[in-house]
Amino acid sequence: MRTGHIVQKIMGAFNMNKTKLIVVRDYQDAGKTTLIWMVFLELLNEGARVVEFVDTHTKETNYPTTLPERAKRHDFIAKLEWNGKIIVIISFGDVERDVKNALEKIMPTYPDYVICAASIRYWARTTWNLFEETYTNLEYERVCFWSEHAVHELDEERVKRPTVEAIVKYLA
Repeated sequence: MRTGHIVQKIMGAFNMNKTKLIVVRDYQDAGKTTLIWMVFLELLNEGARVVEFVDTHTKETNYPTTLPERAKRHDFIAKLEWNGKIIVIISFGDVERDVKNALEKIMPTYPDYVICAASIRYWARTTWNLFEETYTNLEYERVCFWSEHAVHELDEERVKRPTVEAIVKYLA
């Protein structure tokens, strides 16, 4: 499929309703994927139903119900239904092309929310700019949450918990 067709397909899906883009931002290796894993697991705990899931590293479709060990926290794409809403979670986003490809895989979905990550290091081609630069005729809302840094890896879950709770509250 040519890039133009992918963009048209994505644009068509986002035209169906006002999609809210939730972007978790921080530097590379700052814990964005971990925070997004925590949001995914919190939504499961809150009763979300997994419609689709794929680990982008192993291609496994089975998902963990607890936070994977640090070495096993691969990026993933998931589509959930929760409280009558469709939520697409893409645990990566430093490169906008990767997010476009992930969105193409879950179409035709008309998500209420898309949650993804975005590095602040490469401003020009990150997910933060994806909608603004690519989907200029679409109605969307972009919300930013910053990943919190843990001084020690053992503190990671505790430090990120308030941001996870804020995202879940926003989704509710």
